[in-house]
Amino acid sequence: VPAIYGRHMQPGNFDRTRPVRLQGLTEAWPMRKTGFASLQQQVGDKHFRLRQCMTLHEYGYAGPAESRMTFQDYFSEASEGITGVIFENDFHESLPAMFHGFKVPDLLADVRGKPLFSAGRRNTGIGFHRHNESWLAQVEGRKAWLLLPEGSERPPARPPWRYLLQRPEGLQVCASRWRARS
Repeated sequence: VPAIYGRHMQPGNFDRTRPVRLQGLTEAWPMRKTGFASLQQQVGDKHFRLRQCMTLHEYGYAGPAESRMTFQDYFSEASEGITGVIFENDFHESLPAMFHGFKVPDLLADVRGKPLFSAGRRNTGIGFHRHNESWLAQVEGRKAWLLLPEGSERPPARPPWRYLLQRPEGLQVCASRWRARS
């Protein structure tokens, strides 16, 4: 998946029907500059719904929650074996607290949809799913997108990293890593 520097682009300057990695749109976000420690300070004591990785893709919305836990507890060493992800919609109490840390880039302002906040630990992820045009800004950590050609059948549900060991036909892998700057 090609990476394009999008800071000075106009909305019609790239093919929005295909996956693309846009860079340079979030560099000025306070959340990007302060990082994970600041986010933990802002929302660490807030309770979030935990959703199962293996079944989250089955819903056209955030899906049922198996439990609730604080952001701080979710990322503590005591929670290493957790297999769920935090996946919240725009009605969650923490989102207004985070809004001062980001602004929707002008290039993506016409992408419709409700804001979501998701966070996952190492070896968590959501199975193959489809949705309309969307965008994701990664604040910290690593993320891999596994993409299949249009019209492909959904592979059997399993932890996403397992698809790298037994690749479905046509699989594309797009990886990114968030880096701190001084």
